[in-house]
Amino acid sequence: MKRSELLFTALLVPLDYLMILLAAAAAFGLRFLDIFTEARPVEFETTLWEFLELVAIAAPVALLIFASLGFYQIRRHRNVTDDLIKAFIGMTVAVTVFIVYVFFTRELYESRFLVISVWLLAVTCITLGRFLLRRIRVMFFKRGVGLHRVVILGNGKTGERLSQIYQKASLGHNVVAEYETLSEGVLKKLKQFAKNPGIDEVIVTNTTAFDQELLLQLHQLSEEQKWEFAIVPDLFGTLSNFDVHDVGGIPLFEIRHTPLEGWYRILKRIIDIVGALLFLVLFSPVFLVTAIWVKLDSSGPIFYGSQRVNKTGMFKLWKFRSMVKDADKLKAKLMEQNERTGPLFKIENDPRVTRVGRFIRATRIDELPQLWNVLRGEMSLVGPRPHLPAEVEQYEAHHRRVLGINSGMTGLAQVSGSSDLDFEEEVRLDTYYMENWSLRMDLSILFRTLRVVFGRKFGS
Repeated sequence: MKRSELLFTALLVPLDYLMILLAAAAAFGLRFLDIFTEARPVEFETTLWEFLELVAIAAPVALLIFASLGFYQIRRHRNVTDDLIKAFIGMTVAVTVFIVYVFFTRELYESRFLVISVWLLAVTCITLGRFLLRRIRVMFFKRGVGLHRVVILGNGKTGERLSQIYQKASLGHNVVAEYETLSEGVLKKLKQFAKNPGIDEVIVTNTTAFDQELLLQLHQLSEEQKWEFAIVPDLFGTLSNFDVHDVGGIPLFEIRHTPLEGWYRILKRIIDIVGALLFLVLFSPVFLVTAIWVKLDSSGPIFYGSQRVNKTGMFKLWKFRSMVKDADKLKAKLMEQNERTGPLFKIENDPRVTRVGRFIRATRIDELPQLWNVLRGEMSLVGPRPHLPAEVEQYEAHHRRVLGINSGMTGLAQVSGSSDLDFEEEVRLDTYYMENWSLRMDLSILFRTLRVVFGRKFGS
């Protein structure tokens, strides 16, 4: 672990503390704005300094809650979404603890406005503070300070993709060497690299392609040199998701296909129903404007229904029509221009897409009618990509595993650049999501979807 990583992680604790105090000061100032005093006069006598003193004493409780949530784990890859989610959960728990304390001690607190304001502003300030600290760290990265030196072993698209990703200065990585194979000669070169320019991590992208004895030697070398050692699991590597049971002293490792069973499945369904209803109401003006626009732009129906496959069978997926009428009949003539590998079909400048279609596809407005599919239980807000029957017919056995849960309006593959991924990589991501589902992952994907949509990063 690099010293710079330890330093910036250690700075998070005092930073969060200061951000909570800043939020308290801002909340106190807001209470005296005319818009709030006119609605409800100030009735408490607490001064700013007395209030800040109270918050300063209570803030360490919030920091302890953050620590229990893993907010201060040493991690290189942090993002705004993760910080926002954990800050919201942590502050919600902290405020709840405060309310419970007030209830049981039978003390009357003077201002509910201050409690609510500190809660919301602290979430905002903590997230903003961490974002600014990351930007400062990126400035150091761009000057070559604190870079995490990486060696990538393995050939194929995964290694190439990792190398491309690590070229982003914001990630703080420097790929010092890449090798397609692992041999005694490569191990000797790595020992030389250990001295100059130095190595922090070794990543193996395809373990099955290398001699197992050499892999063990590489792992031992990593332990000796204090390198981090990471592997990219193959398509079946996600099967490591298991529960351990003891039967008469014999350990049994039970492979779990997905955590989405029992109460978790019920919880996800409740979230889907509430979310679909909320978004249908929220986007109702967008529905109206888009419907009129599609109708005026070209002949044909407003909505387009497409047969898809989910875990229970066939269903009709609904979208705003973004192509010319009878576009499916023209698909056969365009198959030679297909740019995707595997059973999927996609071309960059599809001549079937209408003028309105290009915009609503880029902004993903065309997918809003799928909220009806979510409400009916045919889809989820988050899940694997919806599958066409013709595609499923070409799937191999391991591809069909993603049919184990409902497809989603968005998903891990979509926010990872689904138009740029090959089919196997897309399946790997969807399989990982299915077998490692968590509520936090769903929230993170939803936030990342908004970021992708507003950035139009992958729209076409």
